[in-house]
Amino acid sequence: MLRSLPASARSYVERVLAAPGVAAWIADAKAEADFLDFEEPYRKDWNNLPHFIHPRKGLRMGDLNPQERTAAHRLIQTMMSSQGYYKAEVIMGIVDEFLGSASEAAHNQYGSEFYFLDVFGKPGGDDPWGVKLDGHHLALNVAVIDHNIAMTPLHLGADPAVIPSGRHAGWAVLSGETAKGFALRNSLMAEQAMWSRRKDRQL
Repeated sequence: MLRSLPASARSYVERVLAAPGVAAWIADAKAEADFLDFEEPYRKDWNNLPHFIHPRKGLRMGDLNPQERTAAHRLIQTMMSSQGYYKAEVIMGIVDEFLGSASEAAHNQYGSEFYFLDVFGKPGGDDPWGVKLDGHHLALNVAVIDHNIAMTPLHLGADPAVIPSGRHAGWAVLSGETAKGFALRNSLMAEQAMWSRRKDRQL
């Protein structure tokens, strides 16, 4: 769903591009690899699975130098609320790092470096453009079309829901969302609950 901003999306575009270091970082990235076309099918491809199962394209966070990573985070901060940014960072930097601590093999499969940024179209122009951050349990998609903005699909997930051990034991990044989900489930009558669990049906 496209959302038209009162002052048009120009202000949003300017905020994104004016974030410290972002404009230079985008220019450098484009010099090395052209942005994907806005109509590229991959723009609509997102998956909850980790990269080693569902490969991604784009700029891998783990390949960025400190200056580039700072610019990338400025970009993500601009696209999200402070709460959204916090949750995204915990998913990448704590939940997935925990999964990566299980073994040496897991270390090479999970972690904050295995998230990918893609830019589609030319940011700031009149033609449609978008930004995508994608990885395990995280999908952030922003599209700007005719100065209207869509931020879907958006997926934030965590497994384990609560970190069971280690220095972050007890962390539960999506505890509020989890509580609301259980409240909805517990509000269903027995027949509704049974219907909701049917694999051949969709809510």
